Amino acid sequence: MLKNLLLLSATAIVLSVPSRAQQPHRCGTMEYLAKQKAADPGLEARMAANEEFTRKFEEQTAGMRTSSTAITIPVVFHILYHTAAQNISDNRIYDQVLTMNKDYGHYNLDTANTPAAFQPMAANTNIQFCLAHTDPNGVYTTGIVRKSVTATGFDPYSNDNVKFSSMGGDDAWDRNYYLNIWVANFTGASTQIIGISQFPGGAAATDGCVIYYGTVGGDTYTGTTASYNLGRTVTHEVGHWLNLRHIWGDDGGACSGSDYVTDTPNQASENYGCPAFPHVSCTNGPNGDMYMNYMDYGDDNCLNMFSVGQGTRMIAALNGPRSAIKTSTRCDDMTGISNPSVVLPFTVYPNPSAGEFVVASQLNGRTDVTVTVSNVLGKTVYCKTFAGLSSLVEKIDLSNQSNGIYLVEVKSANALSTRKVVLSR
Repeated sequence: MLKNLLLLSATAIVLSVPSRAQQPHRCGTMEYLAKQKAADPGLEARMAANEEFTRKFEEQTAGMRTSSTAITIPVVFHILYHTAAQNISDNRIYDQVLTMNKDYGHYNLDTANTPAAFQPMAANTNIQFCLAHTDPNGVYTTGIVRKSVTATGFDPYSNDNVKFSSMGGDDAWDRNYYLNIWVANFTGASTQIIGISQFPGGAAATDGCVIYYGTVGGDTYTGTTASYNLGRTVTHEVGHWLNLRHIWGDDGGACSGSDYVTDTPNQASENYGCPAFPHVSCTNGPNGDMYMNYMDYGDDNCLNMFSVGQGTRMIAALNGPRSAIKTSTRCDDMTGISNPSVVLPFTVYPNPSAGEFVVASQLNGRTDVTVTVSNVLGKTVYCKTFAGLSSLVEKIDLSNQSNGIYLVEVKSANALSTRKVVLSR
């Protein structure tokens, strides 16, 4: 929703939020931004310059739905844990990255839940993510940093301790090469939120997203926070990192705010849970709010799209204030690095399947991959090799095969994983 507004007010937006035990306030990014502006007099001007760049980019690319080529962003997860439960599994992190790729690539299975009125606006942003495979010193990494901490948790709403080793957290990796995602338990004022992000224009030392550990995961290896366990908190916060605003414009229900995007309807305030279509506010009928947008506050299983305009805005960020990371090779530059054997998780959906299903995986660096499907007698019914992939999304058609159980194998140069799929018509 685009309106004639002054850009980027420094006034904090005060929201009344319940405790996590009832309904967590999904995001503290705008309140965090107000505090950053108060501490950094130059931030307002830098963000205004970013908005002017975005406006010009949108004019120059009018009619373009996405980037013409895929942009892959290397990610490092800083896992800061005080208890075993907070030290979330590799599989949950792998599934989280896969969820990000599905959501930003618009191949998430729940795209079918987008109301017909909004489906023409739904976008494949052509932005993808990968776990970094070289660290800032050029040494092999899994893209996952684990650190046992003495603090029972962190309060990213009130301070940046989670982002500094000297404060008991973990230092950011160079933002020109990595998207930093800190995962931790939240305490203090932050028990009312589950994520915070930094917009383009902020300081390098604090750049990235901070995520409550219970929300990290995906469709297969889910998080532990009820209603927010499918990884959409990360999807939402990374949207902020790529310069997206909340879809209602953070105006406290006044119907005068803006997210600076033209194809998202004007909306009164955030939505929780799973609204029914149409959910009308701010006289935005007949279709109402785009409540299923990732930049709203609904339950994870009710969010399923970015709009075309949001995609353009994110691509603008990757051509402007975040242009350095667009050419980062930290996912696939493995020269001189001994790559140990690693787990290669993947998902198969839908499962059971009527005949067609998708095999999707976040791969460990750029590598050749072979996908093989066999029946219960060991006969190969499908086999295909792909060269030089950093992520895999392959639709397989077994509609000519009999009902039953099949074994799907995904193999790379240093890893192999298998999963069963059931054909049932």
